[in-house]
Amino acid sequence: MSSKITSVKLPILFKTLSIIDNLGIGIYTAIILVNNPREIVSTEIYGFVMSISIINFIKGLLNIALFCKKENKSGIISLLIDLGLFIWNCIILFDQNIIEYKYDNEYNTVVFVCFLISVISLGMVILIIPFLCCCLCYEASKEQDNTRHNKTITSIVVI
Repeated sequence: MSSKITSVKLPILFKTLSIIDNLGIGIYTAIILVNNPREIVSTEIYGFVMSISIINFIKGLLNIALFCKKENKSGIISLLIDLGLFIWNCIILFDQNIIEYKYDNEYNTVVFVCFLISVISLGMVILIIPFLCCCLCYEASKEQDNTRHNKTITSIVVI
């Protein structure tokens, strides 16, 4: 019974964390856009920070709507958008040498922090996927053993 409760609570936890993450990043980047002049950075960095803000607000509101409807749709489009933003982030980060100047202004800090979040998320996925595969293989082998054991018991009872 406790495994059913855990399996129900885990997706709710992930969805809640996703909503908080998206809205938090959206609000943080919106504050940076409002409080800092646009002229202190290049157009590429300003556009990236604005895109991050808009996309995270939209993803947060979309996740809230899906959560309220109790739909479990994980979008491939969201994954592709995140991948595109990561590539754009890498291009800006290494093209304009932001790693050395990440504390010069808040725009550079946002670009650097978004890069770190993406790398940490990618690292977690790389660690989680083999673990999930091992768990699935273990469960499959466990079911096969139970099936064999039940057939053996049934054949002994029949004889």
